[in-house]
Amino acid sequence: MSEDVRELARRTFEQVFNEQNLNACGEIFAQQYVEHAVAPFQTEEPGIVDGPEHMRGVATWLRDQFPDMQMTIEAIAAEGRYRGRPRSL
Repeated sequence: MSEDVRELARRTFEQVFNEQNLNACGEIFAQQYVEHAVAPFQTEEPGIVDGPEHMRGVATWLRDQFPDMQMTIEAIAAEGRYRGRPRSL
């Protein structure tokens, strides 16, 4: 995972969810992406969505449900795939 991708993940949680900066969605998310789940606030089936607008809706809905919510990033996955069993120390 490149630093650019990690930075986008960090910005999503810090700016969009914690700071409620919904304008950042236009900078962070692709114009279209595939939503794979029907969220509780949606009525449409999963599929291609307007990325920034969809994420604004997700953030707004989540904030309405949990107005005091603060998200914390504890770890971002390392690059590469896990192969095999971990080695003994």
